[in-house]
Amino acid sequence: MSSKVVLVSGANGYTGRAVCLAFRRAGFRVMGIVRTEQKAQAARLVHEEIIPIIVDDLTNTDLYAHCFAEAGIVIECASMTESPAIMQAMLNRTAASGNDELGRPKLFIFTTGFRQYPLENIVLSHPGVTGCVVRPGFIYGGSGGIVGENLYFKRPDALEIQGNRLRKWTWVHIDDLAEAYVLIDSHRAIAQGQTFGVAAKTGNPTYEELLIAGAKATGYTGPITYSDVTTGFQSFVAFEVTDFSPLEKTERLLGWTPKHTRGLLADIDIYYASYRAWHS
Repeated sequence: MSSKVVLVSGANGYTGRAVCLAFRRAGFRVMGIVRTEQKAQAARLVHEEIIPIIVDDLTNTDLYAHCFAEAGIVIECASMTESPAIMQAMLNRTAASGNDELGRPKLFIFTTGFRQYPLENIVLSHPGVTGCVVRPGFIYGGSGGIVGENLYFKRPDALEIQGNRLRKWTWVHIDDLAEAYVLIDSHRAIAQGQTFGVAAKTGNPTYEELLIAGAKATGYTGPITYSDVTTGFQSFVAFEVTDFSPLEKTERLLGWTPKHTRGLLADIDIYYASYRAWHS
């Protein structure tokens, strides 16, 4: 096995693909896991110098055991949107595959969301790997991800801003997020047991600013109304993120800083054009 070989689950997804590309740019051999029913997307990975690993059931790691034997780094980007069992299966197989060629426990990075999840503790305390967690803010750029698709780039018939219009979240560009994973590998001596928050501390718009700017980018010119009641996806995101302590630790320990400092709103026309191109 080699410390310069990485295995990534969810390689055809928003975060997973960006992580694959970041490691490939850094000179790694990258294997990207794609589900059998999504194998048509494997050709795109080949174009991008990613080795597609087509698997029917990610929880059955016997199907792709050779990948764990070869990889020195395993990155889990699928279970938060699919099944927690995927993470558990991949974690156990990584530990069982032994150390890398330098005699170190293999690096296992678990991708979660903007809150703390019970699954994180399983990774952080596992004795057989160098386990750590990446906890991104809301992600923007490129294909837009689930938040772009369901919130600010979903052209409304009528724009209604629900709940607290002044709440804020932390945001990170997809490329800045992906670079954080590469930095974790180069700082793996201090990675064990760490949770790395990855998002910008500044330039984060209010909920009202975000929805209005996104609607305008889509060409919406209609009225704007307000409601205290939250429904649908607006109900899903009816919270605020104001704790910057995990972000400060990421800057301090990894030296990570976002390159996309203009923020989401300043270039929202670019991000909407990219979103449309990806989904056309």
